[in-house]
Amino acid sequence: MAQNTIQFSECIERLTAEEFAWWHAVDRAVENEDGADLSALVDESMADDEIGDMLQGLTLLLYETSGTVYLYAEEDADVGVVGMLVCAFLRRFRPGDTFYLTWASACSKPRPGEFGGGMLIADKDGWDSLEVGELHQLTRSQLRDITALTRAG
Repeated sequence: MAQNTIQFSECIERLTAEEFAWWHAVDRAVENEDGADLSALVDESMADDEIGDMLQGLTLLLYETSGTVYLYAEEDADVGVVGMLVCAFLRRFRPGDTFYLTWASACSKPRPGEFGGGMLIADKDGWDSLEVGELHQLTRSQLRDITALTRAG
């Protein structure tokens, strides 16, 4: 049987003591699969029985000396959960910032359509993601426009 995976790794650096404490509280809620605590931190309603599935595969590493939180998945995780967590963080602490994450998706067997990835962009107002497979819907002209925008910025 084929094994599909999603992998990503990104960090948020230069955390203040207050920001670090918030991520530490998130990490505790994630470890304990505590929906009430996590709901309070991210202003989203979640039941405890949803938390296990939502957070499966997501790892947070906190480094107090460098003031950094790493968010990563080695095998599989829901990138939407990262969007939700980071959006809540930005809304509370860094409303002018934007967070970017890319992920890779792969399969243990060489099957068409099972390889790719995507990107997630989050800010204080929300998050959006796009999978590589969705790019096939773009025309060459639209792709050139996107490329021109990214190079101009």
